[in-house]
Amino acid sequence: MRIRVRCRRRGRIGSRLPHGKATERQRLGITGAFGYIYRMIDIEKVSQIAGDAAKANLGSQNVLRVESEPTTDWEGDEALSLLIVIAPGVAESANDNAFLNILAQISDRLLDAGEERFPFVHYATEEELADVDSP
Repeated sequence: MRIRVRCRRRGRIGSRLPHGKATERQRLGITGAFGYIYRMIDIEKVSQIAGDAAKANLGSQNVLRVESEPTTDWEGDEALSLLIVIAPGVAESANDNAFLNILAQISDRLLDAGEERFPFVHYATEEELADVDSP
């Protein structure tokens, strides 16, 4: 059984086993204080994880691409900015839980992969992106 905990100082969510039982990552020595995993995965892997979660919930035909880039949060800590480009009409036709499930799955999968940066997830269609880019 895993427990999600929020670190008050950093506002990050980590994953620990109850009663001090060590995870495999802890046994391998790749964790920091309080059992939190301190490493970052490459940006292509972040995009793949986000894309897989989005496609599982919206359908692969409705997710056109995923763009990821490093950013900082409001406290100046490292974070991730994820842009999921979806097909037109998906936002209106998908059920509300689909987008919540995507967010939860991205967060969980990134934590499981050892990623500690918080993911800020944004959605847009190609048309909306073209409107932003045009003067």
